[in-house]
Amino acid sequence: ESTYSKFYGLLSERLCSSHKSWRPAFEKIFQQNYDDCGELEPFQLRTIGKFWGHILASDYIGFEVLEYVHMGEEETTAPGRIFLKFMMQELVADLGIEELNRRLADEYIQPFLKNLLPLSDPAKMRYSINYFTAIGLGAVTEKMREKLNIINESIKEGKQVGMQAGGDTKRGRDRFANVRDTKSQDK
Repeated sequence: ESTYSKFYGLLSERLCSSHKSWRPAFEKIFQQNYDDCGELEPFQLRTIGKFWGHILASDYIGFEVLEYVHMGEEETTAPGRIFLKFMMQELVADLGIEELNRRLADEYIQPFLKNLLPLSDPAKMRYSINYFTAIGLGAVTEKMREKLNIINESIKEGKQVGMQAGGDTKRGRDRFANVRDTKSQDK
């Protein structure tokens, strides 16, 4: 269909609640949908993004599926970002930003978010922060912003310590110039 209908989300909820075998099937389909985003038209990306946002908000499929979503300049595609945008916006529409942040902050779910909301690679952190801010969901990046500030501060402190320990490059060059001058005088 050209527009999203909650009917499909509600039907999927019923399937997931009817038998435990449906949940792994839906998790596999999520991964396939995300992997195949490049083959879909923008309206289809919007429709499936909203569908998955609804399913994740209903808690019939857990946030564990977000481990398949990678946020980084080399790892993401424009269609994948469009899919993610509509999925996350549907999550916010269904849950509210506070509840979404609470769910994303759950300790259990953290290992599954390491690619979507990275905390170890500053370049990926910046990319993810910029992406979520651009789609109006900067509030989900607070933890990354804090971590990035800590990393930036430690880098600044490291540079200052290096300069205090003789890391000043001009002084270091001058010191080595004296050594060269001494050697040339010895000859």
